[in-house]
Amino acid sequence: MVFQPKTFKPKSVQPTASTGFTPVAVNPVASTPAVTDCISVESQVRAAIETYQLEIRESGLEPEVVCKEATAQLQQGDVYSSHGISNLGQDSAEKIGEYSDSMLKHVRTSDLDEMGKNLNQVIGVAKQVDITGLVGKGSMFGKLVSKFRNTKEAILSQFNSVSVQLDRVVKEIDSQRSRLQERANQLDTVFAHNLEHYKSLSLVLVYSEARKRLIQDKIALLSSATESQNSALVAQEISDLQTNAERIEKRIHDLKTLQMLALQTAPMIRMVQTNNITLIEKFDNIKMLTIPSWKKQFTLAISLLEQKKSVELANKIDDATNNLIKSNADLLRQNSLQTAQANQRSVVDIETLEHVQSTLITTLQDVVNIEREGANNRRSADEKMVHMKNELSNFLNNKRGNH
Repeated sequence: MVFQPKTFKPKSVQPTASTGFTPVAVNPVASTPAVTDCISVESQVRAAIETYQLEIRESGLEPEVVCKEATAQLQQGDVYSSHGISNLGQDSAEKIGEYSDSMLKHVRTSDLDEMGKNLNQVIGVAKQVDITGLVGKGSMFGKLVSKFRNTKEAILSQFNSVSVQLDRVVKEIDSQRSRLQERANQLDTVFAHNLEHYKSLSLVLVYSEARKRLIQDKIALLSSATESQNSALVAQEISDLQTNAERIEKRIHDLKTLQMLALQTAPMIRMVQTNNITLIEKFDNIKMLTIPSWKKQFTLAISLLEQKKSVELANKIDDATNNLIKSNADLLRQNSLQTAQANQRSVVDIETLEHVQSTLITTLQDVVNIEREGANNRRSADEKMVHMKNELSNFLNNKRGNH
């Protein structure tokens, strides 16, 4: 960056209400002659003011006041030397830089992302209360009664935990809100310093432009003098003056760039302030509207869920009652029918008598058949035994006759 030298203002010039610019004392170099042509200096200052009249008007500076200050400063030192060229604009930049540094010392890196974390934390707390997840599944009548008894206590326990978390988030929001408000107030001061920086640069531009014009006038004067045309020392002096003029020209460009940056910074500061105020209002809405609304909705959710569980319990009881009555009616019908059937039944069924009759006749027939077969078998055996007996007798008689 480029800066304004601290040796820019004379001791005799005091700050004015119109400029808000505090002049700084200079220590003119004793070995260099001061500008003595006051008329020439003032005319070049007025020419410079005409060149930068827009900047002066935007800064709210009075042209006559600027003319007096710039003229006085040019008369304090050797405007033709290279002294102080590289430090033009340093003073005003140092002031705003010092305040920015002091502001940044109080800003923690973690502060930059705490706003987003707090908002995400609020959303996360809301998602932690899953009302539907608190409804247990169970079809057993006994478990249903137990779950109904414990549901309300479980929800209340979780709500108490969420309430504590919400209170903690509210504290964090208050803390973040305070930081945002503090930053907004600090940015007001930065805006004021930036405005003063812009005004100071306008003064420095007038001073630099007038100094450049005076150097160019002297170059023209030395170049036109007949007796100095063949002087090597004069040629060197002209070369040095041209170098200084070019350096001032480059410095003027840098100062214009700085002034443009200061002009652009002003709306940026206001935008940041507006964003801070918007976030502050958002946090106020979360604290005063959103979180209380959530608490009321959580309370309603507990009541509605308790009501839902009560309806479920009543329905389960009614279902169980109806199922019991239906079951008893079905059992009564079954028992009545079976009793009537048992009462109308004979001691011995006709089917049983028919079965006994059939079995008895079959048995008797089988016995007769067996006895007949046995008699036939015995007769056949008797005949066979007679035959065998005769056969044995014949064999014995034949055997005895042979002897």
